[in-house]
Amino acid sequence: MSTASAVSTLRAARALLCLLVVGCAAPEAPAALEPSATFTAEQIFGPLFFNPQARSALMQPGVALKLPEIIEQDRYRFLQVTELRRVNEEKRVGEVAFSIDGWPAQLGVELTHTTAGWRLSGVDDVKVQQGIVEVLGIEGLPRSHSAEPWPGGLAGRDAAGRPTAAALVMVTHAGLWIDGQRVPPDAAAVKAAIAAALAARQQLAWVAHATYRPHVALALPATEPATRHAELARWAIEAGAEALMLIVRDPQGGPAFLPLAHTAPTPEGEVAAPHVLIQTIPTGLRLVMGDAVVEIPANDPAALRPAVEGFLGATALIVTPAGTHAQHIALLDDLRGAGRRPIATGGAE
Repeated sequence: MSTASAVSTLRAARALLCLLVVGCAAPEAPAALEPSATFTAEQIFGPLFFNPQARSALMQPGVALKLPEIIEQDRYRFLQVTELRRVNEEKRVGEVAFSIDGWPAQLGVELTHTTAGWRLSGVDDVKVQQGIVEVLGIEGLPRSHSAEPWPGGLAGRDAAGRPTAAALVMVTHAGLWIDGQRVPPDAAAVKAAIAAALAARQQLAWVAHATYRPHVALALPATEPATRHAELARWAIEAGAEALMLIVRDPQGGPAFLPLAHTAPTPEGEVAAPHVLIQTIPTGLRLVMGDAVVEIPANDPAALRPAVEGFLGATALIVTPAGTHAQHIALLDDLRGAGRRPIATGGAE
């Protein structure tokens, strides 16, 4: 017998002796693990999202998850379960992130452990779900041809779930949201929430040994009055924002922004920097700097660039909001095309 055969025979004999004499037993196969709450949420908002029967099997009766019914499948992409917090042994609450038309968004969810395993037991109400879709619809965020790409989304986070540098203030038909959390639309509540959002970002920057300039992004539907964003801009500055931006859609519908400047009171003893005040009037636009006044007819947009360039020494353009938010964005587009001077908008003065 060869050496290899002898070794194999010896091992087999030892195994048989262990079973017969010592009483050893073969190891049991590991028990199947029950799917976790996170896995259940990933299935509902991931591969089963547009499969009503399979999705419902992982949900408790009465949960009003309407988003799959009001959004086209090719516009939706699941991103991740942002967070699930333990309430008790049987309950978890948190957020699920996804994107629509490339815009990261999120919904609040609740999962409960039942005799059948983890099940979705709650989700943000239907108005919230409709608001997410509407803000990217026909009357949603206005489009801009001069805006710059923005990595953020509709909840103050990017596609990887990281907080955006700018705290997001978003208005929808369902209410007002700051970083994805609903806030009462009064000045005190909004300013407190913005201050808290900026403080959280400053803390993250401190931990990372980085500098941070507090800034706020404003996202409003096209049909809102232009004065609404001016009011929110004022509240943001009073809450500590040092920079502002307007969130819009680029020509393809993706996330984009328009940067805004804002002016501060001139310190006592100093001369205010010269600026051009731009007002909308019934016949077009009125541009004012000191005693100089230029009016541009509404039917002559080509006259805007030479008019702006004619105000030598002006450091910024300050626009008085008028009309709808979409009309205001269109004017900002025209002004950005007329020169690269900083543009501030009413309420940010």
